[in-house]
Amino acid sequence: MVLEPPRCRKDPRIVKLADGLKTLSDPSRLRILCFLREGEACVCDVEKHLGISQQLTSHHLHVLLDAGFLKLRKEGTRCNYSINVENLRAICEIFDEYVDWRKVKAGVQQSMSASPAHNRVPPHSQLTSGSRPSRQVRRSPPASRCTAVRGLYSSPNGSLGSCLRRSGE
Repeated sequence: MVLEPPRCRKDPRIVKLADGLKTLSDPSRLRILCFLREGEACVCDVEKHLGISQQLTSHHLHVLLDAGFLKLRKEGTRCNYSINVENLRAICEIFDEYVDWRKVKAGVQQSMSASPAHNRVPPHSQLTSGSRPSRQVRRSPPASRCTAVRGLYSSPNGSLGSCLRRSGE
């Protein structure tokens, strides 16, 4: 059975989700959204609630506004901010569609070939000394002074080749 590529690979909404998550990755911005759940507020109210400077508060409000998470309503010289529920709902729906924890199939290995057994990697205990595991299997470092670096082994002098020769691979 050949699996089709996931829909998220071609879905342009993934970019929107990624941009939205980047915007929300700042704790102050999340605190602002949490505060604004109770209703609209001006910069001075948000500033008092967060305990940060007016300039920093304005910056975070403008980032959230530019990303579409907030709406702005002017009242004379005063700017009142509120949550843009439609945009927040759209981001949450995309997130739920692709990253919902309830849809995760834990422990199920995907295979892109017609024969699932073809790509099967034997457990570490079944590897023979002459077999080379795929990248998915983590091996312990060789018995020499080599150290693991990003999944590869290198010697203290930085030479991968000398490390592999010493370990007999």
